[in-house]
Amino acid sequence: MPQLTYDNPTLKAGIAQHIERLVSLRNTRTVQVVNWDINSGTTDGTYTINLYDPTGVDLLASASFVASSNTAAQIAAGVVAAILADQEWRGFVSACAVVNTDQLNITFRLQQHNVNYVVRKSTATPSGPTDPTNSTNAGLTRIGIGRILQSSGSGAFSTTYSDAGMALGVTYRSPAAEQPDDFANPVSIGDADFNVIARGTVSVTVADGVTVYQGDKVYYNSTAVTYSNASSGSHVLVEGAQWQTSGTSVQVIYVNLPSET
Repeated sequence: MPQLTYDNPTLKAGIAQHIERLVSLRNTRTVQVVNWDINSGTTDGTYTINLYDPTGVDLLASASFVASSNTAAQIAAGVVAAILADQEWRGFVSACAVVNTDQLNITFRLQQHNVNYVVRKSTATPSGPTDPTNSTNAGLTRIGIGRILQSSGSGAFSTTYSDAGMALGVTYRSPAAEQPDDFANPVSIGDADFNVIARGTVSVTVADGVTVYQGDKVYYNSTAVTYSNASSGSHVLVEGAQWQTSGTSVQVIYVNLPSET
């Protein structure tokens, strides 16, 4: 008996059919980045960088590297290692790395509001390094419905999907997605705490010209935000997912993320 397809005219992408497990996330628009330039300094001594609360009064964390006949690049790498090894620092930062040979960038965890911590070098640090400079990078903006979000590996998330083993879940229609502050995108997630469906069923947009069938594997294109039953059109396999309905336009998938074959 042939398998029948049905396109429900009332079904919209992002409607949750059944939820078994949710993952809570936070969407923000800015992330604080601090750059410290060792500035070719090679003087022996203790290079210390301190982290203060946003008022610049309360010391929250401190990290030091003792230089002895080290290059500026080695000093920068030593400070980075000290920050990453310090428990207090790790509670605030998502990444810290050497850039431009002898500078280091400290990337803080995504903040819900524009709150910047104060970072200063110790007055006992040898002359040469500049004062740390602060900047903010554009964070995550509005997120469409029916997207698979993937872990960035640094405490945040990405809308680019490539690995179901790092996938967090599918965005769906919920109070966080019904904010009236963006009338151009009335159903999307802005600055808010929100959930994604890690295990359950949700309706999604089928790629143009594709007919899916119940029981088919699920493939996803994070650029077009469309789903298919094959890898054509740059669609990537979503391990642990399966089509629950048959047809075109908008159909229902089951996801169980993160997952690997």
